[in-house]
Amino acid sequence: MKIISWNVRGLGSKRKRVVVKDQLLRLNPDIVILQETKKEVFDRRLAAGIWGSRFKEWVYAPSRGRSGGIVVMWNSQTISISDFEIGEFSVSIRIVDGSGGDWWLSGIYGPCHSRDRRIFWEELAGLFGLCGNKWCIGWDFNVVRFVSEKSNGGRMTSSMKNFNDFIGDTNLRDPHLLNVGFTWSNLRENAVCRRLDRFLFFEAWEDFFPQKMKDWNKEVFGDVEGQGGLDNILRKEREELYFLVSDLAYKEEVKWRQRGKIQWARDGDNNTKFFHRSASGRRKRNLIHKLEVEGSGEVVSEREIELEIINFFKKLYSSNEEAGWCLVGLIWNAISGEEAVWLERPFEEEEVKRAVFDCGTDKSPGPDGFSMLLFQSCWDILKEDLMKVMKDFFNCGIINAITNETFLCLIPKKKESIKVSDFRPISLVTSLYKVVSKVLASRLREVLGSTISCCQVLL
Repeated sequence: MKIISWNVRGLGSKRKRVVVKDQLLRLNPDIVILQETKKEVFDRRLAAGIWGSRFKEWVYAPSRGRSGGIVVMWNSQTISISDFEIGEFSVSIRIVDGSGGDWWLSGIYGPCHSRDRRIFWEELAGLFGLCGNKWCIGWDFNVVRFVSEKSNGGRMTSSMKNFNDFIGDTNLRDPHLLNVGFTWSNLRENAVCRRLDRFLFFEAWEDFFPQKMKDWNKEVFGDVEGQGGLDNILRKEREELYFLVSDLAYKEEVKWRQRGKIQWARDGDNNTKFFHRSASGRRKRNLIHKLEVEGSGEVVSEREIELEIINFFKKLYSSNEEAGWCLVGLIWNAISGEEAVWLERPFEEEEVKRAVFDCGTDKSPGPDGFSMLLFQSCWDILKEDLMKVMKDFFNCGIINAITNETFLCLIPKKKESIKVSDFRPISLVTSLYKVVSKVLASRLREVLGSTISCCQVLL
């Protein structure tokens, strides 16, 4: 029989469910105990998402809001259950052995706050009376027994004393860990480690599995280092994985911050939920549900809305042969010859760099998918290639089609926007296009003053 206990710290993320499912399919356990599911309801769809629902059964204790939650799952082809008990901090199942005997297994997720521990100990005392002496209980008690089980030391607390009293009063056995002293770490540079996880059992329960229990205690539970504990190689691997996860979390935060358009939020804020809500709110406000078409009423299907928008802007931006621009009679001051030569000089690295670093770091990307943060962070690497692009543009005066690609994004001008004319189009251009246009605009800014008449006033 193979039992897996795992504090998953929430099953709301699809990515987390995929990770859990991959591990369970790889390890092929008979019983799975998941703590801190953070789920008020555990249905067949969720079960299928983390282990598959075929031949799987389960009982669960719902979370309290966004904390807690326990589920005990088992493979009905290999495990037979005759009874179960659900508490606030525990889920217990009565397992029927192939020989006709039975015993109890309790999955525990202890409270994090000391104010709830009195109820916790009372619940465990009730389980003791129900399960008898063929009882195994574990895993995450969220409390240590001794000061030595905390890497940062401290003093003996009332919770630790109550834990020891519970074990002493029930005569439960607490096997020692071999080769490792802790089961939990906060994974920081100056890590705090504790032994929060343990399993307890009665001697009669050990007698129920005489040889298997001894082999498992020696080869699996005791030999933590040999089965994936924290030797030097695995410590290094854990650090690398921790930094990888942190990097992915930061990238996700940046993505949602960009979508949320929160300009005043500080870089590095971990308020991802806030950015999710902001981005979702913006999407809801900007989504075009219907359009009013002149002579045709309202259109609501996505295809009809798309065609109406395309036709509107094709008509708007098409040339009109009857109309034209005429500059006859306008007073226009010409720039000097020196200014013209200055405008037409080759692009310099310093002005291109200034244009790159003057751009916002996390504005909405265009078709190339890159924000200006990439160019700013990797300037020393990209500057030579970027200067080649600027040189090609200077020599031929043409931007290639890929660089010139643009996304048009429609922003509602008012709360109830039902016509295409009620939306303001903005262009999301590629990063290279931004650099080229900003360099040109910076040059023009220097000479535009010479073209403005002294009689011209600002309205």
